[in-house]
Amino acid sequence: MEGLELSVSTGASSLQISILGYCSSLKMLIDIKTRHENVRKGHTEMFEVELLVLSDIIDQIENSATMWLKSINKKKIKLNEGVTWGQVGMAVMLTSKLLYKSYENRFIRNNLEVAVEYLEASDKSKLAGKHLEISANKKNGDQDADEAEGNNWGWSGVCLLMAAEYMMKSIEYGQCSNRTMVLAHREAAVLAGVAATLYSNNAKFIETKNISLTTASSSGRSASCIMLQCWFECKKHEARYNAQSILAKCYSEAVIDCQHAQDLFEKSAAARTESLSMSWYAAALTVLFSSNFQVRACEAQIEKHYNLMLKYLEAVKVSREAGERLKISADKKMYGHEAEGNSWGWSGVCLLMTAEYMVKAAYSEFINDSTSINGYLIAITHAGKAAAVYADSAIFKSASTAYSVFFGAYRTVRAAASDLSKEARDEVKISLIAAKESDDLYCIH
Repeated sequence: MEGLELSVSTGASSLQISILGYCSSLKMLIDIKTRHENVRKGHTEMFEVELLVLSDIIDQIENSATMWLKSINKKKIKLNEGVTWGQVGMAVMLTSKLLYKSYENRFIRNNLEVAVEYLEASDKSKLAGKHLEISANKKNGDQDADEAEGNNWGWSGVCLLMAAEYMMKSIEYGQCSNRTMVLAHREAAVLAGVAATLYSNNAKFIETKNISLTTASSSGRSASCIMLQCWFECKKHEARYNAQSILAKCYSEAVIDCQHAQDLFEKSAAARTESLSMSWYAAALTVLFSSNFQVRACEAQIEKHYNLMLKYLEAVKVSREAGERLKISADKKMYGHEAEGNSWGWSGVCLLMTAEYMVKAAYSEFINDSTSINGYLIAITHAGKAAAVYADSAIFKSASTAYSVFFGAYRTVRAAASDLSKEARDEVKISLIAAKESDDLYCIH
């Protein structure tokens, strides 16, 4: 999505993205109003119908600009809510773009079939905007249930937004007669719609209290696996189309990882105890994190950043070891060894923290961010030590020592974060929001 890609390609901060989105809306508004005026002066045969269509597009763009402005203001008060209002702006802007493409094909190119396809895609992005607006309003509440419900509506909206994007790309590939890419993006659009339904159902269940927040979280993560599967499937076909065999293989493996993680999240949702559910939940997360790190390593290899690639591969090894410990944790709990299972579980979680901070440190070094890297390196040392102590506690039953070491690591991480610049802290907050609800970590590095 254009707004999400912007944060990666330009390194823009969250606030900058909203400002750029607002400016893009104003530019698009000027262009469409100019077209509207030209049609009004031209008095073509269909000019009245044409003017109505253009007026609707203008209304959409003006609404998009309003949403971006709201995002800018809300981010100063409550970051999570502000980010979502930005996504509403993104959805309305995409709707405007799709409606204009439909208009062009109907009134300028006389291609009614393509015009209808763009119109169907715009219906999907309109629904995305509605779900995201519900999400933003829910996130304005103070209750955990409101936040959880808002997050699920939000991710339902994001999935619908992705579906609309995939539909648009399918139409564009169709105009280039690329049948393989057309089918890949159509399938991705369908899968994204399935994920959106899972998220919206989750939100409704939370509202009616027909589901626990833990089960809802596992179910939501299962939906995120479907969403990621769409992403990697399309990336795989794009890589093949561009004759990038290494990337195509990597994305293909990532699709399999998404399916495996989804199985583990479903185990989490069906677990008989909350403790067992959390072990399967964390094990599934390690699969997604490991897959993400592997993809980053492949992308670094293609770009010939070999030192960065090697550091990402080290993080892959650590995250996979974390996954093994979390599976041991689940097995121990299944057979009634709760204390031992907890220790293995926390050991795995600490290793996953270690892997994540290894990736952050590697990227900070790559972009010469000396302010951040020192904090991440300290956090790696402490989280790694906590993981080792928890593993020892599983064997020697010394959980209290492990507990204190873990919170020493946690405090170190918080201290490291507090040493960052204000802008860097904002990016950390956004990263945490994204990590809480989705493992699609390409949006913000």
